[in-house]
Amino acid sequence: MNSPESDEQQLNAILEGIIDGFIVCDGEWRVRSLNSAAERILGSDRLQLLGLGLWDVLSNLAVAPPADQLKRVAAGEEREFEIFSELRQRWYICRCVPQYSGGISLCLHDITAQKELENDQLQVEGDLEQQVVARTVKLESTLKALRISEERYRSVVEDQTEVICRFRPGTGTITFVNEVFCRFFGKTRGELLGRGWQPEALPEDISMVERQLHRLSPTNPVITVENRVYNASANVSWMQFVNRGLFDQQGRLVEIQAVGRDITERKKLEEELRHSEEKFRALVESSSDCIWEIDADGNYTYLSPKCQDVVGYSPEELIGKSPFCLVPDGKMAEISETMAAVIAAREPFSSLELPVRHREGWELNAEVSGVPFFSLAGEYLGMRGITRDITKRIETEEQLKHLYSELERRVERRTLELQETQKKYLHAEKLSAIGKLSASIAHELGNPLLGILFALKSLRNKRELTDDDRQLLETALGESERVRRLIATLRDFERPSPGKRTSTDLHKSLDSLLLMYQSEFSRKKIVLLRDYADLPEIMAVPDQIKQVFLNLLTNAVDACRPSGGEIRVTTRREGERVAVAISDDGIGIKDEEAELIFQPFYTTKSAVTGTGLGLSVSYGIVKQHHGEIRVSSRPGAGATITVFLPIK
Repeated sequence: MNSPESDEQQLNAILEGIIDGFIVCDGEWRVRSLNSAAERILGSDRLQLLGLGLWDVLSNLAVAPPADQLKRVAAGEEREFEIFSELRQRWYICRCVPQYSGGISLCLHDITAQKELENDQLQVEGDLEQQVVARTVKLESTLKALRISEERYRSVVEDQTEVICRFRPGTGTITFVNEVFCRFFGKTRGELLGRGWQPEALPEDISMVERQLHRLSPTNPVITVENRVYNASANVSWMQFVNRGLFDQQGRLVEIQAVGRDITERKKLEEELRHSEEKFRALVESSSDCIWEIDADGNYTYLSPKCQDVVGYSPEELIGKSPFCLVPDGKMAEISETMAAVIAAREPFSSLELPVRHREGWELNAEVSGVPFFSLAGEYLGMRGITRDITKRIETEEQLKHLYSELERRVERRTLELQETQKKYLHAEKLSAIGKLSASIAHELGNPLLGILFALKSLRNKRELTDDDRQLLETALGESERVRRLIATLRDFERPSPGKRTSTDLHKSLDSLLLMYQSEFSRKKIVLLRDYADLPEIMAVPDQIKQVFLNLLTNAVDACRPSGGEIRVTTRREGERVAVAISDDGIGIKDEEAELIFQPFYTTKSAVTGTGLGLSVSYGIVKQHHGEIRVSSRPGAGATITVFLPIK
């Protein structure tokens, strides 16, 4: 069994390895003992502090402990409170525990890192309070051990939330473990003492841990190692061990003390954060847009790889530079004013179209969107956003506008053409109605005319007529007969033919049409000349052939000048074909119009006098008869249209 002095030395050695400062005061609140951590915190040598009053000791921290708290400790209560050292600029948790033998024990736990971490974790997790509470609970179990006077050092070690052990260098044989160590690994002290620490660690981590421990030396007495171990549930946990080397007077490493804490949750958070960053990076790098971040000074702090595809510069070339370096020459003032207003507003913006200069010198159109971001204190830190190349989209929009304008022009032009066509159709309908009306009038005039002819012929048979009366009667009979033939011709046009070809006398057909135009020739002072050759009858559809000649005569009459003119009708035979030429000495046909006159609805006449269908219909009829139609003209010198028709 070890002597009390030996146990005291061993416990003191354990406390020396603890990072918290411990101070023990007697009944008069004078310092009786303290560990090395307390020396570092107070900034004074142990010999200078022993025997001093607690108030004087704490004054080294430039902090006055709350008197009300110390009074309650003096009354036998355990108290815990936070203090801030203006001198050290450090935060501590001060745990005061009254001792049964009189006096108090103080534990100073440096929580500055926790305080600093609190601000960082508020931004990431927003909840540090639970960890502080958990840490406080853990410290309570540790500080309660100080109430045991003779076993105070061992109790502190046993009640620490950290696992504590000591082992031999080289072999790793465990010489001491605290209760937390036993609970964490699910083994008793008897199962742990005298064996190596290696079975508790994952095999793949053992060589790494041993390499790190090999670095311990008097000048480098502390090594922190993170490795995986098997816990009491046989599950893997991440641990952080602070390994302190204990050296003899010759500087030889005789023992290693390891204080460890479970960092599995922290590792999980780090892994989740890593996965989140990888996911974010993958999304950013696969985006077709350039994603960027600028700081409060307006300089780039991040650019996605797509930046090179958009503006031609790599992210590394633009980091630390202002976006204004991409503004085209001559547009700096305009863009600066726009961007200054956006940044000054410190509000989200979207779809801001700006010109951007590509590295190659050409200008592209960009659509920029962004949002500001701030610190927890509300301080403006910069902007994050995206830049999208919309040059092709704008070009497409311009093309669409052009096509739309062109389409509108075409629609407008086509509408005018359709309106003109409608007018011509209406005129054609009027002509058709006039034709039907003429046929109806001819029918109505036919019966009275027969009565008139009968009466006139009856008068001619009377003997008592004078010569003058007889001459007048003969004139009336001649004119009435001419009217009868005209009415018969109108009826022939109105009456539809069966569409079959029959033997047709062209001269007879021409004469019947010329008879209809006799008054028109007289009214317009047109001289009619006939030059008929000896023609055989041909196989044709009579009313269709008459329609062709009627259209040609109508055009010849319309082409003659107001002062009068001459129309010549000539026939001749050419082999197995006959030719009928209708000539006038009118205004003629222009060369550019000669190619268009047979197209439907093309006319050089006004909408009142022409439909543009006459020559088109005539052309079709002649082609159906396997014939040919030719035009010969000189502007101002008249025109000749010749129709060639096969005899059979």
